[in-house]
Amino acid sequence: MTTPQDSVKQRLVAEKEKTPVYVDPPEGWKYGFPKIYDPTCGITCREWLINNGYPAKILEELGDAFYCRFWKADKEPNSV
Repeated sequence: MTTPQDSVKQRLVAEKEKTPVYVDPPEGWKYGFPKIYDPTCGITCREWLINNGYPAKILEELGDAFYCRFWKADKEPNSV
């Protein structure tokens, strides 16, 4: 089982190594997630989420409690 700490580690590794990762925000299925985020795209993950249809309102409401699951993009979303 993936813990929130594991997800943060995956995101940090992806940003450091510049490797794409799947991003799955809370209730992301309603907005077409998980989707692949490429850290080399030049914008933050939060900006990318909004640009890809995730409601900014949810990000604002959750504030610092907002989280996402992350995993390497070499896996299919349903294989997690």
